[in-house]
Amino acid sequence: MQKEYDALIKNDTWKLVDPPLGTRPIGYKWVYENKYKADGSLDKHKDRLVEKVFSQKEGVDYEETFSPTAKWATIRTLFALTAQNNWKVHQMDVKTTLLNAYLKENVFMSHPKGFVVKGHEHKVCKLMKSLYGLKQAPRAWYEKLSKHLLKLNIKHYDLDDATLFIKKIGKTVVYLVVYVDDLLMTGNNESYITSIKKELRKGFEMTDLGYVHYYLGIEVTQHPKSIFLSQKKYIGDLLNRFGKT
Repeated sequence: MQKEYDALIKNDTWKLVDPPLGTRPIGYKWVYENKYKADGSLDKHKDRLVEKVFSQKEGVDYEETFSPTAKWATIRTLFALTAQNNWKVHQMDVKTTLLNAYLKENVFMSHPKGFVVKGHEHKVCKLMKSLYGLKQAPRAWYEKLSKHLLKLNIKHYDLDDATLFIKKIGKTVVYLVVYVDDLLMTGNNESYITSIKKELRKGFEMTDLGYVHYYLGIEVTQHPKSIFLSQKKYIGDLLNRFGKT
C-alpha cells in the first residue's frame, strides 16, 4: 500500500482541503490482485486505491461515462490485416492509466486511513486527477490520450469504434487500437512504429511489450502470413474449475 500511496502523492492525484459544507466525501477501498503471464505463472502482485462509486451521483460529481474498450470485430480485423500483409502487431501498456487524466468535476474523497497527514486530520482529498473506480475516469483518460494522439497526427477513424486510430503519411500507414491501458499497433513501417512509441512515452509512462504475445486473456503467436490465437490457459482454468482435468 505504501508504494501505491507514494505514487499517488507523486502524481499530484489530490490536494487536502477543508470539507465543503454539505459535501459527503466518497469512500474508498484497497483492492489487491495478481497478474499472470501467458503460461499461467504469476507475474506480479498489484494493489490499488479504488473509489466506492456507488456513492457518486450523476450531475453532482460526474456527468458523462465512457470506457475505451475496442470491439472484438476491430481487434480481429487488425490481426487479419496484419497477417495478410505480413506485418507485426506491437503492444504497449500504460502505467497507472486512469491516474493520468485531470478531472473536470469537483470530487472529494475521505483521507485514506493510515496515511492521514498530521495536523490535517479534519481535511478531505479533493481529487485533481482520476482514481480507479470513478465513473468518469475512463472517459477522462480517453480524452487525454486522444488529444495526445492528435498532436502526433494520429487521428480517430470515425466509424463505429472510437478506439481505432490511424496515421497516414504517403504510403506509410500505422493502425492503433486502444483497450483502456493496452495499446496495439501495426503498420507497414517498423521504424516508423518505433518512432511513434518514443513519442507516446514522452506523454505517458509506458511499458513497451514488443510484439504482442498475450492480450486480454488470449495467447498470440505471430508467424509470417498468419497469426495463431489460443485460449489454452482459459480452457485449462475452466477444466480445473469443473474437475475435468
